[in-house]
Amino acid sequence: MMTESFNNHLSPEIRAEDITDYVDYLEEKNLKPYIGKSLKATINKKGEVASLSGYYRSEANGKKYSYHFWMYSLINLPARAILEHLSADIRISFLATNLFLIFFGIWLISRIKAISIGKRIVLSLFLIFSPAFWYIDWSHAEVFTAVLAFLGVIHFNYNKKYLSLLFFSIAATHNLPLAIPALFVFLNVLYKSGFKINVLFSLFLCSFWVLLSPLFNLYHFHVPSVIASTDLLSLDVVSFNRLFSFLFDLNQGAILGIPIILLVLIGLLFYDLIKRKLILSYAFLVCILLMSILFMQMTNWNHGNAVVNRYVVWNAAIIIAVFFIRISRFRPILFYALSTLVVFSQVFAIFSQQAFNKIYWHADHLNSLSKYVMNNHPSWYNPDPTIFIARVSDYELSTTDSVVVYTNDKGRITKLLVKEGSITQLINRGIEKGKVDSLNEELSYHNGFAYVNKKQLTKIGYRQEKDNYITVLEKDREHRNKALIRKRILGNPDWYDGIKKQSKEWGLTLDSTMQININYQYQLNQNARKGLK
Repeated sequence: MMTESFNNHLSPEIRAEDITDYVDYLEEKNLKPYIGKSLKATINKKGEVASLSGYYRSEANGKKYSYHFWMYSLINLPARAILEHLSADIRISFLATNLFLIFFGIWLISRIKAISIGKRIVLSLFLIFSPAFWYIDWSHAEVFTAVLAFLGVIHFNYNKKYLSLLFFSIAATHNLPLAIPALFVFLNVLYKSGFKINVLFSLFLCSFWVLLSPLFNLYHFHVPSVIASTDLLSLDVVSFNRLFSFLFDLNQGAILGIPIILLVLIGLLFYDLIKRKLILSYAFLVCILLMSILFMQMTNWNHGNAVVNRYVVWNAAIIIAVFFIRISRFRPILFYALSTLVVFSQVFAIFSQQAFNKIYWHADHLNSLSKYVMNNHPSWYNPDPTIFIARVSDYELSTTDSVVVYTNDKGRITKLLVKEGSITQLINRGIEKGKVDSLNEELSYHNGFAYVNKKQLTKIGYRQEKDNYITVLEKDREHRNKALIRKRILGNPDWYDGIKKQSKEWGLTLDSTMQININYQYQLNQNARKGLK
């Protein structure tokens, strides 16, 4: 919608005509009419945008602006204009923009004469087959920030520090933590060049971009960050466990996107620390640690993503760039052998974990790797609670609001996520109180939750076949889920009219026909959970 606003009146302000024009376009092309209906509903009887998700009323002028900054939408404007001129689908303008950004990055790499042609090719392949590939069709700024962060590290290393500062500063308009590496480059240039007028002026031109987003928000909303002023962030959730999750989580960690790069670079880092062969580019890894204190404050650690966490995308770009710089010191044979292995591993990682021919909501389910581990070695994987809660199905056996249960393909419980204070539920499941209390003393609670794995359940004498509480919970859940299905049917006129027609054709009462449909839909949901057709 911000792109539409810029297209219509060169402003990020959302207006009713921006919505109506876009809805008219969707209806004319017969594209996703349900989106058009929901967008139209945001316009009130006065013809004003009453309430649109992600938009807030300005304290300065009463107009509405997105809590996301507008730089990426503005950059997307040329692609949108070209596609409209060609009568093409303007919705793919973000795909076109992201492709342009990647090719722009490759073009800049090709112009770094300090790197041999062979290494420039390797570096370009590293950029292409990075986790940004998974976000290439997203209408979000991940590719934008990843490409700029990648270029920032590379240009710093090859003594193009003003360009490096410019790239990090522009990237920071959408991900403010990137102001940290921008500050590092700024201070490095100042230290090397001194307080000279021309140096200070050049630094200002390259770095003032960092201030655009906070100043925009300060003017319109009286806070430097709208997101930071909400309950979406909290220092309480920042922990080493979450940092480890960011790097190694089996559902969304960096390890999924840069497996060999991450492991080899960690090994090289420790080797260089021992040998005291530190290179300046490692400073960007320190920047990642500092940035993590900011982005780990997200209370929802399972926000929508494509394979990896969104923050992994631009941090992985920095890690890949540092990795390239480090292995560039290897002898040519070793460099190209390792680079070849890495490129193939990246291609495999990219295409084995994403179905590019369909929309795939990765944040809604556990991936096959995490399922395998939790089926066979559940104690090996203890993700951030928000990941487990969001991805374990509501239809999972015996789950309650305070104890989330994971069951394997055979319906056997292998893992529990227990909310602090709810461990006593195990007493209802047939365990002696003393053993439950003893188990509770062993558990480590993080952010109010702890995991109980199969070995621990076996140790305290839990036997699933004697757990009478499961029957009670399953009956209650079935009743609640069927009530939800009934509500959905009654809220969908077309569905409800179809059932009325069925009732007459079958010669049954409407209530009986309704119950048959509810039971059928409930069974479909159960089969979907079990992976059955």
